Amino acid sequence: MTDATAPWTRRRVTASVVADGLAAAVLVAAWVAVSGEADVRAQLGWFAVAVVALAGAGGVSAQLILAGRRAVGLELHGVLGHPMMRRLTVEVPTDLAVGRGVVAGARMTHFHTADCSLARGKAVRAVAPASVARRGLRPCDICEPVAP
Repeated sequence: MTDATAPWTRRRVTASVVADGLAAAVLVAAWVAVSGEADVRAQLGWFAVAVVALAGAGGVSAQLILAGRRAVGLELHGVLGHPMMRRLTVEVPTDLAVGRGVVAGARMTHFHTADCSLARGKAVRAVAPASVARRGLRPCDICEPVAP
C-alpha cells in the first residue's frame, strides 16, 4: 500500500493522538475543578465539558478505526488484490468466461460478471435475463456487469 492508499495516514494518526491528548487534559482539568466541590450543580458544568471532550476524541478515534476497517474490507473483497482472494477459484461455464452472461447465487441480491472478485469462491451459476428481473437483482458495484 502506498502512503496515499494507507488507511492510517500520518495526518489521521496525529489528529487522533492530539484529540486524545486534549481530551485527557480536559478530563484532568475538570477533575481538578470539581475536586472538593460538594454541590452537584457546580460539578454539572464540568461534567458536560468532560463528556464533550470524550465524545470529540471518540469521534476522531472512530474515524481512524473505520478507515482501517474499510481498507481491510476492500482487501478481502479483492479490490486491492488480496492474496487470499487470488487463490479462490470458481468453475464457470465457458460461454460465461468470455463475458457473454452474468452469474448470481441463490441468496445474492446482485448479479456479477463471471470473473468478479465478489462472486469468486461462491456457488454461482448463469442467470437468464428473466431471472434477473424476476428476482430483482441489481448489478454489482465492483464489476459493473451489463444487464442481460
